Amino acid sequence: MKKFIKNIWAKHKLMLALIFVLSACIITLYRMVMYTYITVRFKEARPFHHHAPVFYKGHKVGKIVGVRHSKDYQHTLVKLVLYPHDLNLPENMTAKLKIIKRGRFEKDYIDLIYPENPNPIRLKNKSVIDGTTTIDAHSFFSSMDTENLEAMEKNASDTLANLESSTAGLNDLLSMANAIVEENRENINISAKNLALASSNTNRLTSRIDRTITQEKLQTVFDNVDEASTNVKSITQTFTGVSENLGGTTNAIGQSMPMLECALANATAVTANLKEITAGIKCTMRKPFGGLRILFGRSINK
Repeated sequence: MKKFIKNIWAKHKLMLALIFVLSACIITLYRMVMYTYITVRFKEARPFHHHAPVFYKGHKVGKIVGVRHSKDYQHTLVKLVLYPHDLNLPENMTAKLKIIKRGRFEKDYIDLIYPENPNPIRLKNKSVIDGTTTIDAHSFFSSMDTENLEAMEKNASDTLANLESSTAGLNDLLSMANAIVEENRENINISAKNLALASSNTNRLTSRIDRTITQEKLQTVFDNVDEASTNVKSITQTFTGVSENLGGTTNAIGQSMPMLECALANATAVTANLKEITAGIKCTMRKPFGGLRILFGRSINK
């Protein structure tokens, strides 16, 4: 079998090499056209597997294909390849470097997070998104130095001591409250009985009020209120009519005032004339033969 394969390779190695190169070119071209290559920028990054998978909502959509530092060495740039050919995600997506545990083993993966306010611009080749990293408690404590661990241990001890002191104080307080209750148990019972008696009296008073106030009495009260409202409305309308009549009378008096003034002026003129005539007659009658003078039409002086 091996000899047969060697004979075929010896005779057709050029053709097989061409087929292999052509297949590689086709696969590379397909990936370049159909796949999407983006970059995740991490400000802080922990050690992770450089070929970790990429998930979106629990489904694998790609993997890491390259890791490098930025030119200023302030960020870690992780290059991802995303498999879906119809990828439709906003450009302001974020990524988190997480750890999944399977038994005793831990595996890194990148989880793509959909934003709350998606950008209308879609992810495309050479897009750059921001990334954050997570770390579990085991890795966190294992990476801490001795001084920090000692400080944390001291803080934990102080916290436990304070908790014990607080618990003891709480126990003393509960014991004191229990003693106070025991000392005043009789007074508490009397107060409870008085409260129950007051509640009973209130219930009896309420029942009496319920028996006194019947539906017929309430209906009578409401009818009286309606009738009083009707009477008030009628009185108001009467006052309105009286006010209108007073207004009409006032207008009539106002119109009659010029005529009264004219009549008073005429009466004043007539009185003046009568006064002059009387004065003239008296003056003529004092003269000799005054009567004859008046009889024969003698003029009368003022």
